[in-house]
Amino acid sequence: MNTFRLGAALLLMGIAGGVSLGAQTHFASFTGTISGADGRPVPNVEVVATNIATQVTYTARSNDQGLYTISALPIGSYRLRAQAQGFQVNETNAIPLESGQNARVDITMQSGFEQTVEVTGITPILQTQNAVVGEVVSETTIRGMPLNGRNFSQLALLMPGVSTPDPNSFTEPKNFGSGRPYVNGQREQENNYMLDGVDMNEPIDNLLPYQPSPDALAEVRVETNNYSAEFGNVAGALIGSVIKSGTNEFHGNAFEYWRDSKLAANTWENNRVTPAAQKAKLSQHIFGATLGGPLVRNQMFFFGDYQGFLRDRPGELVRSIAPESWRAGDFSSVNVAIRDPLTGQPFPGNVIPASRFSPIARAVLANQRLYPLPNRPARISWPRHPTSSACTRATSRST
Repeated sequence: MNTFRLGAALLLMGIAGGVSLGAQTHFASFTGTISGADGRPVPNVEVVATNIATQVTYTARSNDQGLYTISALPIGSYRLRAQAQGFQVNETNAIPLESGQNARVDITMQSGFEQTVEVTGITPILQTQNAVVGEVVSETTIRGMPLNGRNFSQLALLMPGVSTPDPNSFTEPKNFGSGRPYVNGQREQENNYMLDGVDMNEPIDNLLPYQPSPDALAEVRVETNNYSAEFGNVAGALIGSVIKSGTNEFHGNAFEYWRDSKLAANTWENNRVTPAAQKAKLSQHIFGATLGGPLVRNQMFFFGDYQGFLRDRPGELVRSIAPESWRAGDFSSVNVAIRDPLTGQPFPGNVIPASRFSPIARAVLANQRLYPLPNRPARISWPRHPTSSACTRATSRST
């Protein structure tokens, strides 16, 4: 029983520790100084930040120097309300917060009673708490950008200092091998992807193991320089994405993106040969939905999303294989003497008798699925003999 209690306590401590750490990575915060009309700091002022979408409140008090800090705030728009005995209530208009932002809002309290002063002319908040170089891609931009393949990593290419030698690699709905930006001259493996403050990197080649649906993202933050030391494991960019959360209103959507080769032109590579090569066939569907809303109004909320991916694409693979005469042991057209490994003497006419073939070789050459016959002429020769090529087709489906 004692062992069970100890294990449960350690588990709860681990969960609590994980929440605390996450609050430092993708949440936001308010900080500032509260002073009176004479410029002196005002201590013990209650400051309440109210999330406009959920009506959830977060509270702090100013210290003896008039400083206050409200941390671990989910991204969104907030109203700040400051009140203390002997002063009028000070309330701001809506202030949007982005992930990782430490917004400084200084408040001036006016003497008086039973009166609320609404501050509607808040100065645009500048990031003065650190020197991070980066940009936040808002939900509006994510929703409005035509992302081919619905790959949100393309959004990083909007930032200064970010490039890629292979834009086509960013069009996969799943990160199968590439599709990562080069930032400030660093390799594509030098980026750190995070989702809701949690590390999201495949350990072998630093690929992206999970690619969220763009419809589920509230914002994407791309920091390219001077980011905090807690993200010091990379030299490229810190790309942090934040999933939407539920609010007091139900919201969601459903989508289907269909792509078919019948609606596409042939490629330049296929058109440059005469006659033109056949256009590659493709049928691709990306579909899904999102839904969020309240479980208990002003207290508990939910959000979920699903994205499916189906692709039917017959693949064409061209490889050089042995011509039919070679398969029968006839190498008379080859300008190299084929010698008997038992005697060291050349085979007569450069023809290997069929009786010398091993049973394994016979089985492989007889199976056209393992080693098909050529179905088109080759463009290369070895050695001084035109080999043949085989073109095989396969249909793949990804989900």
